[in-house]
Amino acid sequence: MSSATIAAPARSPILTLLSRLALAIARRRSYGDAHPMVGQAAEALAEALIEHIEAHSSFAIAVAHRDLLVNGEVMPASNAVVRDIGTRLHLLGIGAVRFQRGLTVGAIGSLVELLARRPVDVSDSLPIPDMQGIVVGRMDYQQLSLADHASVQEEGQRLWHTLAERLLQQLASGNGAPGEVPATSTTVDAAPDPFSVLLKRAASSPAAAADAFVALSDLADRAAMAPRGVRDLVGEKLQELFAGLDDATLVATLQAAPGGARARFTATVVDMLPSGAMIRWLAVTAEANGRELSPHLLRLMTKLSTHQATRSPHANDQSLRETMLALVQGWELKEANPEEHHALLDTLADWSAQERVATGRLETIELDPISHEAIRLVQMACELDFLSDDAMQGVRYLADHGFTARLLEWAEQGTSEAMRLRLREMAITPQAMNDTLLATPFDAQAARHLLEAIPDSSAAILIGPLEACESRAGRRLIFDRLHRAGAVIELALRARLQQPMPWFLARNLLGLLRDIAAASDDATKAARSASGGSPTGPLLLFQSHEHHQVRREAVRLLAQYPSTRAAALRRALDDANDDVRLTAVDTILALRTVELPREVCERLLAVVNTESCEAVVREKSLRAAAMTMTSAARDDVRVCLLSHCTKRGLLTGLKLAPVTPLARTALQLLATHFATHADVTPVLARARRDGVLKDHPV
Repeated sequence: MSSATIAAPARSPILTLLSRLALAIARRRSYGDAHPMVGQAAEALAEALIEHIEAHSSFAIAVAHRDLLVNGEVMPASNAVVRDIGTRLHLLGIGAVRFQRGLTVGAIGSLVELLARRPVDVSDSLPIPDMQGIVVGRMDYQQLSLADHASVQEEGQRLWHTLAERLLQQLASGNGAPGEVPATSTTVDAAPDPFSVLLKRAASSPAAAADAFVALSDLADRAAMAPRGVRDLVGEKLQELFAGLDDATLVATLQAAPGGARARFTATVVDMLPSGAMIRWLAVTAEANGRELSPHLLRLMTKLSTHQATRSPHANDQSLRETMLALVQGWELKEANPEEHHALLDTLADWSAQERVATGRLETIELDPISHEAIRLVQMACELDFLSDDAMQGVRYLADHGFTARLLEWAEQGTSEAMRLRLREMAITPQAMNDTLLATPFDAQAARHLLEAIPDSSAAILIGPLEACESRAGRRLIFDRLHRAGAVIELALRARLQQPMPWFLARNLLGLLRDIAAASDDATKAARSASGGSPTGPLLLFQSHEHHQVRREAVRLLAQYPSTRAAALRRALDDANDDVRLTAVDTILALRTVELPREVCERLLAVVNTESCEAVVREKSLRAAAMTMTSAARDDVRVCLLSHCTKRGLLTGLKLAPVTPLARTALQLLATHFATHADVTPVLARARRDGVLKDHPV
């Protein structure tokens, strides 16, 4: 799949909120901050968001590449508002925005001002303003440099300063606990003792405890969107803070919050605290949620954490965090010890007595004698680090009867790497792949385990399941695994593309080939094509495919190769579908450093002069023509630009045409490329006199 999987069409309230946000940004960009319409748009947006948050507790938008996600679901890219907001967040380097309780009109105004900035005015070091009820996170690759200790310290100091202000504001207000608020330093290096005093006082009052939770939760949300170094730094300060509090204070603070907010805060803190403080946090949150944890379990986890810390601290921390998250995220269940818990204890007590089969219902079944004996043989082989003929038959039997996931787990526990590798290879049979990847209902965890075990050299066998899988989530996982394999599967992809297939599979395989080609330079691609290793001729046929999404992927792929680039672009610009034309134009704009033949420029001008095309296609084609024009095509481009921004009257002579986006673009391009030309100078002078053209063309 060459783009993110699209969720079901969004409900109208979501699109309404996004439309209000887009309108507020557009008015801020058009009128500045003083115009009444700007304030009206911000107030309308705030009112709608506050109403939505009251009903749903939060509203989160995020961007992955240029796809927009709302509350974790990908929005339809066909919607203009969705595309505009997703692109703007991407260009500004903002990865996520979460709206939550406490939102104000002033905070909305600050956010709109931030989002209305031009991308060129935004840098990685630009501070995100503190906005009540709004949490903004930068994209991972544009966040603070993790190697820059000073930047990490500065960001951590800013977050801790925010906690100080919120605690002082909320606990010193009418809802705070009685008594004098102690003075405190708000630097990250300051000891958190004054915060401990505030929280202890707040715990005696439900209203104050709720305010304290809001302040701590806001800090956790902001730190969760910061780089790992900042989260670790804030986690250390939280550890010092919690060390100065007794369990009763922490429990009272947690119990003052709604269940959903408490669960999110609990999981966020798990991801920040050092491993030494996580065991206590687990016990405190269990008590706050009315759950009972075995003291033997807590002692065992502490022992394992201490024992493994000297062997692999990072891996141990991650494993411990994942285990704790699995525990705390299950506390919303009515039964404190669900079936999975009992089944796990049974398996630990007698590994070979019974087997859990991943059917999606997590049910425990009694084994038939053959399966029971096969499991015993494989267990003995793992313990002895020797795979006998009988054990190998047992592995094959289990792989073909639904035990692939468990075989892969045993492979990870093998004594030697040779044993682990052999078990993984034997566990991945065609029957096992079909049982796991084509299962209904689809088991995502089992599929991930299987896909990760497949080596890159064998990844091409996943092309068949990619076509046959009926689960959207399954196709996404398979596609991602093929994508990670890279150039190793190129020949297999090309061979499959020469056979009949459904349109969606053709689109996906072309997208994989495009990404493989994009990872190679032109010299490498030309050499491989000349040697017959990467023939591109048969791929030209996909530009005649009946489905326009296939034709779009074909032009993206063929434009990667110098031998087919010009022909593919010309053919796509002649396509009757505007999406295909726009894809070709975007590809040309992305190839700004590549010299293209005059015929491509001529096709672009033909698109510009086709009134049936969408306005955005014509405008982008005009920019692309000016960017790619050769010396022989300069006159043609100039004449085209003049024709779209001027007209001649019988009495008045030359005058400006009505100011449309296309005409404005033509004037900007004339000022950029032909400002000194004799027939252009008077046109530009007239445009500047009329206020249509600024002195600094875009």
